[in-house]
Amino acid sequence: MLSLRGSCRVVSLLALLASCGDSDGSGTSWTVRVLHESAPAADEAATVFSDELDSLDGWMVLVPGAKGAMKVVPAASRVRPGGLVHEAGRVVLPAGVALMRRVDIEQSREHAFTVRMRGTVAQAGDHCPNLFFLKATTPSGASFFDSPLPRREELAALAEELRDGAAGTSAVWRDPVDEQSFAQARWLGWTSAEVAGGSSRMLVIAALDRPLEVDRVQLTMTPRLNRGSDSGTEVATASDGVVIERVKLGGDARMSAVVPAGRRLSVPLEVPPGAVDLALGVGPDPAAAALAGPGGSRWRVAVQPGDRTLGEGSLTPPGDGQPARFTDQLLAWPQGVHGAVTLEFSAEVGRGVIFGQPILRGPEPPAARPETPSLLLVSIDTLRADHLGFMGYPRPTSPYLDELARSGIVFTDVSAVSSYTLPTHASLFTGVFPPRHLALDTSDRLNTARMPTLAMRLASAGYATAGFTGGGFLSMDYGFADGFDSYSMVDPVSVSREGLGAVADWIAQQGRRPWFAFVHTYATHEYDPPAEDLALFERAPPDPGFVLRDLLNEHRDLHALPPTPAELDRLTDLYDACIHHVDRSLRALIEPLRERGLLDDACIVVTSDHGEEFFEHGHLRHRGSLYEELLRVPLLIVPPRLAQGRRVAAAVSQVDILPTLAELLHLPAPAELDGHSLAAAAGGEAPSGAPTALYSQLDRSYQARAALRCGPWKLVRTDRHDAGDPPSADGWELFDLEHDPHELHDLAVEGRVEFDLIRRRLDEVEAAMHEHPGVRTRLEPDAELLRSLSALGYVETSR
Repeated sequence: MLSLRGSCRVVSLLALLASCGDSDGSGTSWTVRVLHESAPAADEAATVFSDELDSLDGWMVLVPGAKGAMKVVPAASRVRPGGLVHEAGRVVLPAGVALMRRVDIEQSREHAFTVRMRGTVAQAGDHCPNLFFLKATTPSGASFFDSPLPRREELAALAEELRDGAAGTSAVWRDPVDEQSFAQARWLGWTSAEVAGGSSRMLVIAALDRPLEVDRVQLTMTPRLNRGSDSGTEVATASDGVVIERVKLGGDARMSAVVPAGRRLSVPLEVPPGAVDLALGVGPDPAAAALAGPGGSRWRVAVQPGDRTLGEGSLTPPGDGQPARFTDQLLAWPQGVHGAVTLEFSAEVGRGVIFGQPILRGPEPPAARPETPSLLLVSIDTLRADHLGFMGYPRPTSPYLDELARSGIVFTDVSAVSSYTLPTHASLFTGVFPPRHLALDTSDRLNTARMPTLAMRLASAGYATAGFTGGGFLSMDYGFADGFDSYSMVDPVSVSREGLGAVADWIAQQGRRPWFAFVHTYATHEYDPPAEDLALFERAPPDPGFVLRDLLNEHRDLHALPPTPAELDRLTDLYDACIHHVDRSLRALIEPLRERGLLDDACIVVTSDHGEEFFEHGHLRHRGSLYEELLRVPLLIVPPRLAQGRRVAAAVSQVDILPTLAELLHLPAPAELDGHSLAAAAGGEAPSGAPTALYSQLDRSYQARAALRCGPWKLVRTDRHDAGDPPSADGWELFDLEHDPHELHDLAVEGRVEFDLIRRRLDEVEAAMHEHPGVRTRLEPDAELLRSLSALGYVETSR
């Protein structure tokens, strides 16, 4: 028998326990998560180097010298008119010059090199070639900063070494250095090399064929993410092969105990009086099944002392091509058993068994408790607000949501914090802007150890939690499963026709206990509606030459061959039909639950992460702009027992949603959030305090933009751009949304006073965010996740 007594880092002896009543079932409900992911004991991320560039002390530059030689000189010596420019907090590098300095690495970690840049950055697919992280010595062993300076031959040899993938660097040099330009390189965002303590590396920022502006440089070290673990913590591996980690079976991820055949996991618990049942999922260990060949296994859950069996059963292996899945079990708890007990999870014979998120539950409350409402949060991916009936759209895309809006609270001016799925959902779940949570790109995982999510906060308050998502950027790999008891990554609307039935079944199982169900779907993202929905919107059959995927993924050059009006009509018809499909599916989910009284004490929230483009500004889908067709999202809140609907016209941000939900659920709103509660405005009262900044950001390795709205004015800054999407003059755009709601007239070049005022305000907003920066957590997407992202059009090849 394996005992994990004392391994409290992974097994919680008594987690999330509220006050409990008598054993007859009266009193307050409570839950104990038997396998509980705990926060890390200490924050292991550390900043190695940070420089706001107020001075150039310690910086060198590598510049072309006479007859093709390269030379390294102090950066301050190159500050001159027409050359390198330095102002407090800002450096402008001329083309062909590299800014560099040496840093010492104290221990073996992974590294994130973060540079905030302005202006145009050279392109290299998903990578930024302007950034380097190199050895501090030449191949001969001489330091780049020592005399004599490296010879041309040494630099060429170093380029060859790096091109071949030398250990200790992530840069790949494409060409040797010559007198015309510095060697081009590709920076992967992180280094994977094990770095010995006390070794040195060189940070390099290179202006290649055009000037480059830099105003912040930071190098951090973080531990490698142990796949399967939560909150960045390492998975604890117990003796005899028993492992506790988040396991995914058939798209459903749960914190689980993986118990090999013939083994037993013993978990000591202090059980209060009144326990009613033990809920858990049971599934076969796919790895053990592959090794063991055909045949099933038996499982057993018992409680000591007394060796009382709570449940037992057999598991048969799935058929060919069928994934292994959790089977939900609800095991009655024996009356009178409380105090110090030990739960035992056994794989009796055959193969290994996975025991998914066992939860010991106390009595249900004797009646509905309005002071602890439940929450159904629905995120409809890629849903722009102006395509919904209750937001003024003339086509009947959303008849059911229109009904809900008549008895709910509609916020008519909600700005998303970005224009694609990962950073927007991270802000929805954390209540902070992207520069603080730093889940920005495909290789970033939400750092839930530093930024607890809505699910984690509600689980800590005693809520049962379950997520039903479309995966992709909402997969467990990106941290969104943290805090959920179970987390399905099979789209409940567009992939699994029975998916919403699973949502309804889970809600019904909770009874009167408070619960949080998160439902997310990509159905609107996919342009693949059922025929019955398309029939309502189809204006004409598609032209035989119409190739949907070429348009959606922009495989065709849309600047040379823009979509025709008929093609745009077809895309709009498909999109509207998808909205109708989701609307119809939500009616099928919500109305039966309402008729059974299961939503009487629940708050229903419907929103989206971002909108969609239909070539208003030269792009389709959501390709990287920050125009209003991408940033305006719906927000509909239906609190319990609200008889009459309200409309709130105040301009609000996506980060306001979490603190609003916290207040509606009568939970304390964390002080560290960027957003503010909208509950007062929802109740018809004037909002108190300063409004949240209407800030939006796109920060990917090949494009970066930021936008800020101030009253009717909106300023957009373009830091980097796609080759086919030239920026406006000086990388800025200014719009008057009151008179130009479709952003057709850029006023940035007119010298308006509003430009300078909002630009200063944008600098202030971003400076405030960087006073409390997050830490980027690395994720290496595996083949399965890359396939999922590729199917959604987010990536085309693996990195």
